[in-house]
Amino acid sequence: MSTLDDPAITADETALAARGGESSVSAKAASRGMLAKILTVIRFEMRRTRTDARAATWLIMVLFPAGLLALYRYEAESTVNFEPPPEQILGIVLYGLIPQVVCLLGLLLWVAPVLQAELEGRTWIYLAIRPGGKFATLIGKYLNGIAWTASAALVGLTIGMLAGQLHVKEPIRLWCVMAGLILFSCFAYGAAYSVIGAVFHRKAMVVSVAYILIFEVVISNLPALINRFTVQHHLFNLLFHWMAWEVPPDVELLVGTQPAWQHVAALVAYTVVMLTVATLILRWRQYVTSDES
Repeated sequence: MSTLDDPAITADETALAARGGESSVSAKAASRGMLAKILTVIRFEMRRTRTDARAATWLIMVLFPAGLLALYRYEAESTVNFEPPPEQILGIVLYGLIPQVVCLLGLLLWVAPVLQAELEGRTWIYLAIRPGGKFATLIGKYLNGIAWTASAALVGLTIGMLAGQLHVKEPIRLWCVMAGLILFSCFAYGAAYSVIGAVFHRKAMVVSVAYILIFEVVISNLPALINRFTVQHHLFNLLFHWMAWEVPPDVELLVGTQPAWQHVAALVAYTVVMLTVATLILRWRQYVTSDES
């Protein structure tokens, strides 16, 4: 009798297969349970942050770029022999207003204090003892902040381009490129703010502003290899690649020769790494709530 016909071996293989099936089913159930927890956090945060003050802030974020672009249109219509600036300049200004300023400020408000609010509200201990509570809270607050910020940036972009009527050859293409940069900006900067909020939870917003000024303003504009470790470097390169613009001489040192997919891969890797680091910090670090201090 061959080993394939041995009843003992067949029974063992059946048991192993059954255990493997049970483990796969339990893994699927656990993933569905975690997804449900994250969605619950998102729904709760959406209701909690839907206040008059946050709504006013969201509206200001929308009207800020739209108002500036409307002033550009007013100047163009009221000035005799108005000569519009080059298309690249208009695109860079639009990029600086929305994927940079609006997204950074919105994420600073909604994502940076990801942990501080729970510690000050004395709810962190209840979230920490629940299975998967830390991870679900982190990702739920992160996605909630992205939803608020990205929606304000996209609405502001749409209203601003309609109000400003920029002198560009392909306005629809410019809108699509800016929308893509908004999403990449929100996910990448939101992940960075999550790490800062997990490490410096008491001064998360202050440290986040310092991070932006040092890394995303100063270091990203240095014509050196170190600027490739900043989010702005990849976003700025994607703007020129996706718009197929000629690189002006004054920004040749900031726009590299790498293809667009490498910049996309770098932003995705940056986001995943930062979220992983934030998750590990929340998992292993002990926090003291306000009542304990």
